[in-house]
Amino acid sequence: MNDAGSGADALRYEDMFIEEFVPSVEQAHGLGGRAERRAVAGLSMGGYGALMYALRYPGRFGAAAGLSTAHFTDEGYRAMPMGEWNRFFGHAFARDLAGSARLTDRAREYNLADIVRRTAPDRLRRTRYHLGCGTEDTNYLPGTEDLRSGSPDLHSTGWSHSRSTADGSPASTACATPTSCTGPRRCSDSTEEATSHGNHDR
Repeated sequence: MNDAGSGADALRYEDMFIEEFVPSVEQAHGLGGRAERRAVAGLSMGGYGALMYALRYPGRFGAAAGLSTAHFTDEGYRAMPMGEWNRFFGHAFARDLAGSARLTDRAREYNLADIVRRTAPDRLRRTRYHLGCGTEDTNYLPGTEDLRSGSPDLHSTGWSHSRSTADGSPASTACATPTSCTGPRRCSDSTEEATSHGNHDR
């Protein structure tokens, strides 16, 4: 989001990442250069950022992964204690909002599920998406499940992704990315059970 800092010190962080950081890294290290050689991934708020960049810039990244992604449902936003709201979202969406007042136009603009709904299916299919989360990650499992199963209208968009769920809370214990999956998927130790949700064929 282009709201890092405030006032005269505000930074257009999103523009910097997309227009300057990625090209400069690729040029300096001889990497990327085209979508199929470019991926973005992150944990927690970084997972949100990774998915958000890939969704807002279709075709820029060949793959994107969010682990314990900081995506909140509408109910999650409404129920969040005021201190947490102000700390994590007050700067971006306005401080001291409560209940449904937090669901502002700007919050909707950057809500991952809403971005999926607004994006044409052919544009969604330009990137391979992966969602990973721990079964006991009470902070971020609801948001991951919202993106995973969501409402019927989310599926009708053509939103397709692979997913992995690890016993416990550390996202880093999630299993390797499957090819494509639907329905519950849980990995524990060396045993994997995969199902499929959508497909990634181009």
